[in-house]
Amino acid sequence: MGHPIPYKSNLDTRLLKFSGGDYFTIRDAVTGVQIFGGTGSGKTSGSGRALAQAYLRAGFGGIVLCAKPGEADLWRKLAKECGRAKDLVFFDDSGGLRFNFLDYAQHTIAAGGKDMNLVQLLSTVAEASRAQSGGGGGNEETYFRDAANQLVANAIPFLRIANGSIRLKDLHAFINSSPRTREEARSDAWRNDSYCGRTMMRVYQRGKAGDMQAARVFEEHRRYWLDESSSLGDKTRGSIISTLTSSIYPFLSGQLHDLFCTDTNILPEYARQGVIIVLDLPARSHGVAGVVAQQIFKLAFQLCMEAEHVSDKTRPVMIWADECQFFMNSHDTDHLSVCRQQRVANVFITQDMPTYQAKIGNEKEAESLLNKFGTRIFHATTDYNTSKYAADIIGRIRHYTLSESQSRGASSSGGDSLGETAGSGTGSYGVSLTSQQSKSSYLEYDIQPDYFAKQLRTGGKPNNHKVDGIVIRNGMKFKSSGNNRIKAEFSQL
Repeated sequence: MGHPIPYKSNLDTRLLKFSGGDYFTIRDAVTGVQIFGGTGSGKTSGSGRALAQAYLRAGFGGIVLCAKPGEADLWRKLAKECGRAKDLVFFDDSGGLRFNFLDYAQHTIAAGGKDMNLVQLLSTVAEASRAQSGGGGGNEETYFRDAANQLVANAIPFLRIANGSIRLKDLHAFINSSPRTREEARSDAWRNDSYCGRTMMRVYQRGKAGDMQAARVFEEHRRYWLDESSSLGDKTRGSIISTLTSSIYPFLSGQLHDLFCTDTNILPEYARQGVIIVLDLPARSHGVAGVVAQQIFKLAFQLCMEAEHVSDKTRPVMIWADECQFFMNSHDTDHLSVCRQQRVANVFITQDMPTYQAKIGNEKEAESLLNKFGTRIFHATTDYNTSKYAADIIGRIRHYTLSESQSRGASSSGGDSLGETAGSGTGSYGVSLTSQQSKSSYLEYDIQPDYFAKQLRTGGKPNNHKVDGIVIRNGMKFKSSGNNRIKAEFSQL
């Protein structure tokens, strides 16, 4: 960037004011925010807008993931309002910005032999492709996914030693030309004519010439290609290779190849200088390719931020994901566990719990991810699962009832005698009244689930452009409410 961008680094810096003297600080921001709300609830234009403006004014850098075509224009407007218009750059299909993710990874997050970070990047490509094409998560698919990762993990060391760098085209050629049988693996024709065989022989020869790293790679990984992979049946082997190549194939040519496999002029590290990288490849207009492209940059960004040394002077950065279901991956849970100390403020926005569960696969894993967010904001929703989830994490309170019972009793007695003179008689009558009180208690939701469908304003003219949200914090009490939640008002203007 051509100009210094001022920023706030003190974690106690106040970013937003809620009701009753409660504040949202940078410390809260870097523990993550998850926002829920139905269509038209004001989640993006209410709390989303308020947080975005607060982060911009505090000098945050970061990345913005785009699900909808209008997302980039929204951020242009927000940045202009906050005096940050010059700090935005747009990674789009024009090709003006490019990011060779494999080359970047080799020199940063995978440097020093950390090849598993490269495997994780490529696995994320496959994961995003499967998610958008409706791939399931059954045992069979899990097997093929894990086996495809094993292919990559055993190919990368050979390519790194033989070529000095790793390109997707080389990875594709190496795996496709790997031996199909053990007999082929031992043949001179395969060693001399296949790309895989020639690459492995170059590494072997370097090891024989005294290159200790080459000798170690050949010794550790040759058995996989010569024995394990080559002994698989044709159908199984074909399915494993197809699982991998189908996901990387779009990057071998065309637009994705130009953007992610040529040169690099944008880096995740720029965010620490205050740059906001808008990934303007909207999922709803660019389809699977747009999602996969943004997933690649997001994971590279996460791994980069996690590897950095930070201090109390480090600039906070953000990962902004509206319609976050398009961009969630298996690394998010681990990332959210460390984002506080790495000063990364994640904001995920989506409609409801079923969306999370459909993306992640089951309710428990979805809740495990959600529990990593320090702040959750719930806007109006008619989805009962989401409302009940909100009511459950707010908790229940004990109510007491006092009951009284009374009993009445009556008694009488009497007698008479008859003598020679005159008769005489005696008698008595009594009434007793007793009263008993008993106290009982029961637990009830502090906020009933149906509250989220009936009592929260959704903005627009009828509500004077005010949006209500229930803000919940993990393990902390708000001053104004004395518990973990408050009702906050957000303006759309």
